[in-house]
Order: sequence, then structure tokens, then C-alpha cells
Amino acid sequence: MKIKSDILMLDSHGISHPLFCGCASYVGVMTNKPVIGTAKSKLCGEFAYKPDKIGEWVPLTYQGRIVGAVLLSKNSSNPIFVSAGHMITLETAVKIVKNFLIKYKIPEPTRLAHNLANKIKRDFLPRNK
Repeated sequence: MKIKSDILMLDSHGISHPLFCGCASYVGVMTNKPVIGTAKSKLCGEFAYKPDKIGEWVPLTYQGRIVGAVLLSKNSSNPIFVSAGHMITLETAVKIVKNFLIKYKIPEPTRLAHNLANKIKRDFLPRNK
């Protein structure tokens, strides 16, 4: 990457993974940077109820451990799943993610990365005719 970042936010799971080590955790270990995992769907675990206010979250538990947060990021939407990837606490990860919830369901950094990846794919991959 051209820009040196202090923290990474990925569209993947951290410790909220059946093996307690998702892609966000792996990237954090390999880069030795703090990483937050955010995802639109649950990979494992249970939660007591769906939050009903934007910014509210409930713990996601798996095998007796809190592995993530079920965070309501937008009204009339399913919650997102936030987990610590590496070198960060769940509470700090949730706080940072909440600061990047601008208008959409997913945090702005991951939304922009998704849009850029789709643009590159459209511009550079051959189209089927």
C-alpha cells in the first residue's frame, strides 16, 4: 500500500470464526498491525437479541467466549458483525467502526474499498460477450 495506515479494517471476520482466527486475524498477524474485522453475515456464534437502535450492540458468543459484537449500523437493516482481528480490543473495534458509519450499512472504509475493487474489476477484466 502507498499509504502507511495505523489500523486496518477488513470486510472479513477476526476471532468470530470457528477456529477463532479469520482473515482479519491472519492479516493482522502477517502485517503486525491492529486489524478490525467487519462482516455482513454471521459465521459462528449466538446472540441474545437484535439491537434496535443505531449504534447499539450486543455480544456475539461462541463456545462460551465473546468473539464479536452484533452492531446495528442502519435502521431497517440487519446488523453487522464486528470482531477483533489482531492487536485491538472488541470495545475499541466497535468504537472505531461506529465512527465510520456515515450513511450506509457497512463502515465507509470497507464500502469504499468494495466500490474500488468492483471498478477495477469492470475496467480491467475482459467482459463475456
